[in-house]
Amino acid sequence: MTVDARTQAAFLLALRGGESLDAVEREIIAWRREGIGLVTVEDPHYPAWLRFQPDPPPFLTYRGSLEARDARSVAVVGSRRPSKRGIARAWDIAAVLAEAGWTVVSGLASGTDAAVHRRVLAAGARTVAFVGTGLRHCYPLENSPLEAEIARRGAVVSQFLPDTPPARHQFPKRCALMSESCAAVVVVDAEEYCEARVLAQLALSSGRPVFLAHDVLSCRWAAEMATQPGVTVLSGPRQVPDALATPALAA
Repeated sequence: MTVDARTQAAFLLALRGGESLDAVEREIIAWRREGIGLVTVEDPHYPAWLRFQPDPPPFLTYRGSLEARDARSVAVVGSRRPSKRGIARAWDIAAVLAEAGWTVVSGLASGTDAAVHRRVLAAGARTVAFVGTGLRHCYPLENSPLEAEIARRGAVVSQFLPDTPPARHQFPKRCALMSESCAAVVVVDAEEYCEARVLAQLALSSGRPVFLAHDVLSCRWAAEMATQPGVTVLSGPRQVPDALATPALAA
């Protein structure tokens, strides 16, 4: 269901100000022609699992399709400079989650995130990329072909307007959106200071389970986090879907 562009334009105009209603409507129509969808929190097809979060984004832009089954999703994230063992672990976990029917999400960053998306696509399953830029930009640029393939077969989602370029302060916001959209977070590798750490902390603070690969415990933050309720140190990839299949975590 597509909400008419003028209704959405009125909503954006109230947020942004300084433009005419006609100009904003023309922008939205131009986005649609490029394959960029817009959904506002007032639209009936705004993702239900996100609408009831404490502070949902006022709008999302996306390429591909937003689907109800994405309420059943798991984030798999890691380092931009992963080890070979980290990549292998990411592939194994992504594969078993896809096989178990979960939507696998990640952040389209270099390294682990890109490997996760590629593995899910190779399995013929659904993956969603949450990005920290507007959808007329791809960051990093070398992931443009991957982003296009995800959009064809899943979704690429942003909480920013399409012309928004990369900026450091936007990526923590991307982590917050990803955390709010997932049932759990899996960190397959990490550094002491990285976005995977931010995502895991956000998930844990909101009561979502966090899974840490054993190698991640070499980071001080991960070793401390592993002592907290709701955190599982992984012994194998199937531990994630098996744990999420329990009534307490699947609810």
